[in-house]
Amino acid sequence: MILLKSVLAFAFKEGDRLGVDPWGGYEPTVAKQKVSAALEKHRHVFSRHEVQAIIAYTSKTRDPNTIDYWGPLFGAYNGLRLEEISQVRTVDLSNEEGFLCVTITDAGELQTVKNPNSFRTIPIHQDLIRLGFGEFVERRSKASGDMLFMESDRWHGSLHEIKPDGQGRHGTMYGSRFADKEYGVLAKLNIIGHKVGFHSFRHAWTDLARNAGINPEHRRALAGRDSEAENEGVRTDNTENRYGHGFDIEVLAKSLNQLKPLV
Repeated sequence: MILLKSVLAFAFKEGDRLGVDPWGGYEPTVAKQKVSAALEKHRHVFSRHEVQAIIAYTSKTRDPNTIDYWGPLFGAYNGLRLEEISQVRTVDLSNEEGFLCVTITDAGELQTVKNPNSFRTIPIHQDLIRLGFGEFVERRSKASGDMLFMESDRWHGSLHEIKPDGQGRHGTMYGSRFADKEYGVLAKLNIIGHKVGFHSFRHAWTDLARNAGINPEHRRALAGRDSEAENEGVRTDNTENRYGHGFDIEVLAKSLNQLKPLV
């Protein structure tokens, strides 16, 4: 309609007609979209049952040295973004205040973060420690190489450290193995939905954290979200966020460990 209006305006001008352009004051109307239709375009959020099914499947079928094994666990328990998990190096793991922690940073070559709030050091969920993540970190730290997780070039090829793609992204191959519509994990489990993929874990983690009653500030600190943009829909004065070093690891660990994705 806008294009048609422009064409008519041009024709009116070029035709050297007298009078007023009959379309001059016309504003095209846009049909209001139904809320239900808009909601259908939202990303699919994994249900608790779907999270449990994914982890049960990958824990049995994937090599425990790979991101294919640990990725879903980190998505469910720590709510990390796909690229954040994929680019973790062994040096990004540390012991802080008695807790095993991971630092999300762009300090390494080809490492990136989404925004300034993404820079963070956060505790690993205690259930991942019980599942042997600490021992895994020790093994990988003693091995030659830099990256924490391994993967294969093909679906079942030999293992090697995660390598970035042509755009410098580390999670591309794994993201495909996870969400491929024919051969991916989600396809194997018949989990379907709009824009369903690894990021659906992050949405599920947020719901889980809300329902566990975790302090909103703790949630944002753990997830690496912008406090002003994602403050429960309420715009607040966030001047205080620029002061201090943030929450103690012990405080974040206490909140994080309230989450029970597999219960």
